[in-house]
Amino acid sequence: MSSIAELRIGDVRCLDGEQSVNTRRITLLVGENNAGKSTALSCYHALSRIANLEKQNRLSYFDDTPLHMGTFDTIARSGSSKFILGGSFERQIYTNIMCEFGPDKHNIPHEQKVRIEFNTTGHKSRNLDMELVSNSRTLRIKGPDFSFDLDHSEISYVSILEWLSRHVRRGNLPYSGKLDEFRNRTGANESPEEATEFARLISFLRSELPLPSQGCFFVGAFDPSIVPPARTYAALPYELNNLSSEQFDLLNEMGNELNLWRDITIHSRSEDGRSEVLVKTASDWQNLVEVGRGIHSVLPLLTKISGTTQRTSFLLQQPEAYLHPSIQANLAQIMAESEHNFTIETHSDHIVDRFRICVMNGVLRPDELSIAYFSLSPDRKSSQIHNLGIDADGNLLNAPSGYRSFFMDETKSLLGFQ
Repeated sequence: MSSIAELRIGDVRCLDGEQSVNTRRITLLVGENNAGKSTALSCYHALSRIANLEKQNRLSYFDDTPLHMGTFDTIARSGSSKFILGGSFERQIYTNIMCEFGPDKHNIPHEQKVRIEFNTTGHKSRNLDMELVSNSRTLRIKGPDFSFDLDHSEISYVSILEWLSRHVRRGNLPYSGKLDEFRNRTGANESPEEATEFARLISFLRSELPLPSQGCFFVGAFDPSIVPPARTYAALPYELNNLSSEQFDLLNEMGNELNLWRDITIHSRSEDGRSEVLVKTASDWQNLVEVGRGIHSVLPLLTKISGTTQRTSFLLQQPEAYLHPSIQANLAQIMAESEHNFTIETHSDHIVDRFRICVMNGVLRPDELSIAYFSLSPDRKSSQIHNLGIDADGNLLNAPSGYRSFFMDETKSLLGFQ
């Protein structure tokens, strides 16, 4: 499965200047509130969609549930006229993408520059640079052996990535990809150099430009909000009805490992055709509305994990919500033993420590775990990302002096040292 090896963010909200997160199979985003963790998680989601060259929704790559980032003004750092999003990739047709966004006339983020670095064969560069020239209607495109200025109207004024995903992918090329049509409409008969550059552009788009297969990144984003439970359902929540018997067995196995339930079953009522979700706990069978909030908070995630047949990158916001510390640790163990990727925004020491224990016990390799610590500046107006490494004994590497200072100060106070 393709994966993001490094996430790069520049001038997004509280993240001042260009910064990066080293992403691994398990990536933990830790730090105070309002330090940029949710922002990084949302940017990861947006970058995965960009890497798939997916069609944008009504607004942009930055407006997907549950990771809404809003319009340009709510994304770009205050006072910035642009922001940057990019990254490097593993097992992908390209090695790097970097996008510079500015606002369009509706204040929606719109790509001003895009650079894509493709995997190379031999020593031939296969980079593609695209830029909207300021105060003009020109899209400047530079490839391995050409440089061409394209009238932006030829791509219907859509964004650069939208053009690649909707038009180039489907073979809808500028001027229908025909040199005669280009000459007739632009008068390029008097500019043979321009006609040559156009021919090279079309050749690159038609035969040399590698584009990703749809869905090479499988990303699932979750937040800790709980759907209000009901005693009966016309349509079952969390796609429980889509689980096979083997997947239900896996769901119940994980529930047992967490000591949250012994069994879950679906009971269809003959009188009205509605369904009940029944959970077997230590006090026997109960309706879903009668069990604790911890079950409700973790059931959507475990259902998705058990029902996902392809390796997926899960983006999680505070999965520890409503869970006892021992269950938080056991949930981390389940994720460590899973085949999936997880990027987790968390305030739980118990989750962080269990992943470190998994490294120490050989469940995870050190290079499978990354911790990104978001530290606020003294005036709390900006944040710095610190990428922490892990050694084979689970020890933290490169931790800044402020990391865990609050917890250490609290312990000293409890012991009477302060």
